[in-house]
This record gives sequence, C-alpha cells and structure tokens, in this order.
Amino acid sequence: MRSRAWRIVLPLSLVLLLGILEKFTWLGTADVHLVLSIPQDGKYLRYAMLSITYATQAYVVFPVYLLLNAVDRGRRGLLKPLILLVTEAGVLAMKFAFAIPRPIGDPWGYPSGHSARTFYLALVSEKRRWRWALTAVAVLVCLSRVLLAAHTIIDLAGGALLAVASSEAVKWLESSRSS
Repeated sequence: MRSRAWRIVLPLSLVLLLGILEKFTWLGTADVHLVLSIPQDGKYLRYAMLSITYATQAYVVFPVYLLLNAVDRGRRGLLKPLILLVTEAGVLAMKFAFAIPRPIGDPWGYPSGHSARTFYLALVSEKRRWRWALTAVAVLVCLSRVLLAAHTIIDLAGGALLAVASSEAVKWLESSRSS
C-alpha cells in the first residue's frame, strides 16, 4: 500500500505557506483591497449571503453531521465527524497563530472555517451526486464570505486546502482500519 502522507502534508504545507504570504507580504494587502472593492449594495443579496453564512456555522453543521453519521453508520460513523472537529480545532489554532484580521476589521481571519467545513463535507461525501451538490454549496458559501467582506480569497483557499488535508486523513484512516 502506497503512503498517503504526502496527500496530507502537502495541503497543510500550502495552508501554512498561504498564511505566511498573507501575513508578511503585499499579497494580503492586495487581497483585502480586492475584496473591499466589491460593491456592498443590494439589501436582499446581503440577507441571502448572511443566511448562507449562518446556516453553515460550526454549531449548526457539526451536530447535524454527527447525528446523520451516527444514525446511518452507528459507532463506525464517528470518524468523519471527529475529523471535522479536529479540522475546526486546526482552523481556530491557525486563526490565533497567524492573527490576520479580516477585511472588515474583525480579528482572526485566516483560514476560513466556513470554507474548511463545507469543502470537507463535500470531499468526504460517499455519494457522487451529494459530492457535487455539496461542492456547489461550498462554492456558494465562499462567495458569500467574500461578498460580506468577511474573508479574503487567500483565507478561503487556506480553508479549502485544510479540508483537502482532513479528507485525505479520513481516507487514510479508513483504509488502514479496513486492512
């Protein structure tokens, strides 16, 4: 069996590299200016984006995902929610470690937890049609975060890369458990 370690280490390395680039180079400033240049008018669009944001908060997504996996697979279904919880902890740890403010000035912007959470759900989905639907939702969530000026594009890319590393960890753990 070939090692999957590089599939976990490479995205994590890229997450760290993006964080360093955003914090210490002109890329972070340029990214913030890009996000802030997007027009913020359109009351109903803003309400729609806020609805998407609130629906994908960790305290909404995690209990639902845990319940669905536990009902569907019993104790075997706890691995994916557990890795999602570890991913959430990783997001928080990096937010505190990098301390990069969001475009709107709130602290702790990098990486995006919404991006990591929603892309993780899409990547670990076992059914192909669900994977496509959840990927579309993840892209919509990322769009909402940019339109609300809550995150930069680098923040979203960091969250998505963290999701890739987490989903690969799930695949690695599931394959090592079955062999």
